[in-house]
Amino acid sequence: MRRIDVKLGDRYNRLTIIDEVAGVGKSKRRRFLCGCSCGNKKEINLDLLMNGTTKSCGCLNDELKRARSKHGLSSHKTYFKLKNMRQRCNDKRDKGYKNYGGRGITVCEEWSGDVGLENFYNWAISNGYEEGLTIDRIDNDKGYCPANCRWVDMSFQGANKRIASVNTSGFIGVFYIELLKKWRAQVQYRGKIIFKEYYKDKREGALGRDKFIIENNLPHTLSRLTKKEEL
Repeated sequence: MRRIDVKLGDRYNRLTIIDEVAGVGKSKRRRFLCGCSCGNKKEINLDLLMNGTTKSCGCLNDELKRARSKHGLSSHKTYFKLKNMRQRCNDKRDKGYKNYGGRGITVCEEWSGDVGLENFYNWAISNGYEEGLTIDRIDNDKGYCPANCRWVDMSFQGANKRIASVNTSGFIGVFYIELLKKWRAQVQYRGKIIFKEYYKDKREGALGRDKFIIENNLPHTLSRLTKKEEL
């Protein structure tokens, strides 16, 4: 296995490498003495530095705990929603990473860092958060940020998916039916198809689908229904 090139002064989050030290016990894992931005020093295994498991000497966790305690948010459900959001976008070990961070989905700067939780909580409360709702990205190909997120119930979040590879129309919910030589536009809600119409043109189908959604006040916007072209 190729030896990883590590230099004195290399920085990993809040930690800067000062010197290489002996591993603990029988472990062959490389270990380094690091200086933290807070002024403390700590010995840390290289793999924990490189994969982001250890970001500080411990001061970062202490700061986050104090922030959560200060605002009384550590037990609020928005805290766990933000935690899960960050994890699937940033942690390669998370089972959902490949569908989020693995394809470029990120959490905005406003909802990151030491004040991220307070900012997220304030946004959530001001934008219709209620217990039982889930956060939904309007454009499924963009990240988590105030402009691209809203609260919906679980029955509708499933509608906001990337276009399936078998869908050749470029529009969500519009499929070509070979037998009829027409495009079928449909809307599914709570496991039932509540709209289904056939069109000669796929764009007409997308417009018809959007019109039904808007007229029935369903929780969609035009921008989330089309992906490859504008209506």
